Amino acid sequence: MFVHTEPSTIYVSPDGTGDGSTEETSTELQNALSPTGVIPGDSIILAGGTYYGDYVMQKDGTQILPITISAKAGESPKIDGSLLINGDNVIWRGTEIMYSGWTKRETLIAGSSPSDIQFKTITINGAGSYLEDCIIHDLAQGPGWWADAINSKIRRCIIYNNGWEGPDRGHGHSVYTQNNTGIKTIEDCILFQSFSTGLKIYTEGQYAQGYLCRRNIMFNAAILSSRDDYQMNEWVQDHYGTGYTFEDEHTYHSDPTFDPVRIGLYDGAGGVTLRDCYYPEGLVLHEDTEILENSGGTYTKPESGKHIFVNPVSETKAHVAVYNWDLGDSVVVDLSTVTGLSIGDTVSVKNVQDLFVDIVELVLDADKKITVDMRAVNHTVAAPVLWDAPVTTFPEFGCFIIEKVV
Repeated sequence: MFVHTEPSTIYVSPDGTGDGSTEETSTELQNALSPTGVIPGDSIILAGGTYYGDYVMQKDGTQILPITISAKAGESPKIDGSLLINGDNVIWRGTEIMYSGWTKRETLIAGSSPSDIQFKTITINGAGSYLEDCIIHDLAQGPGWWADAINSKIRRCIIYNNGWEGPDRGHGHSVYTQNNTGIKTIEDCILFQSFSTGLKIYTEGQYAQGYLCRRNIMFNAAILSSRDDYQMNEWVQDHYGTGYTFEDEHTYHSDPTFDPVRIGLYDGAGGVTLRDCYYPEGLVLHEDTEILENSGGTYTKPESGKHIFVNPVSETKAHVAVYNWDLGDSVVVDLSTVTGLSIGDTVSVKNVQDLFVDIVELVLDADKKITVDMRAVNHTVAAPVLWDAPVTTFPEFGCFIIEKVV
């Protein structure tokens, strides 16, 4: 690594052997993350390609000078392994994080730490650290987001196909988190198709309190497991914790044999606010849960009609959930709230259930609308590594990432 005393750009590539001072002299990733090589305010740029291994970020940024790790413009870096973010005020964005080296996805050993399962995951311990715009799949668990990560955020991430099958139940949540001080924020994310719970805000003896959850789309938690439990898309359980806000949350489950959304299991939760949440399979509350506000919600499945949720996540990009209760062959999606789109623009429409394959391009009409195909025969589902793909949610439900084609 090159020596620097002022915030600089550090260039990284999968085969980098240089000092990282230029693209032509890029360094390798763990070298760039070294506490002796990076300082507050640095920007680490990841070139496209696959980074094999387990990476650790220990260095702290500051609130004024965070350390930022992001993809090179127009390129798609991938970590094939695990990631540990221990540094405070670190922003990690724009990376695919997964593990391809599974040797088995089912074990005869019960519990959460079987010795024959390779436990690759993302761990976030850094206060004020953000995980943004990442695609996270085929890990033993999605982000483990723990109490030391005070006032941290997970934003605009796509998280799916995480976990493994045990003899007792499916294991591995899309997000597993605890908190005591400050507010953890998870927003604009899509969580789906796991072996266990979707968003698990949970503890029995410590704390899991102080959460702002908004505009997330969560569906088919635990659908990869053969067990009919832990199918909660959202689950809050604390030992008398308080402070939970859920706004514009959207969930779906194609086989809801458990409680798809549950707040409190052994104890009630304090200070719960629910605004405009769409939970068509129902909301289950512990009898001692304290509700500060419950407004605008839908907690029963409509007999007919459609519900389309368009969530602009940038000027030219939206996450879209389509509830096609009529089972029609297509739906019309109004993209007029995505301010950077114009009449006649071409947009890519990605089915998140097969994110890298099931993609079509459509043109916005005179009302900035597109017609999206909802027929099951025209949509595919990506299989997890060493596991069979679940059945599609189409035609009843679809989730899409829609973005302007430049």
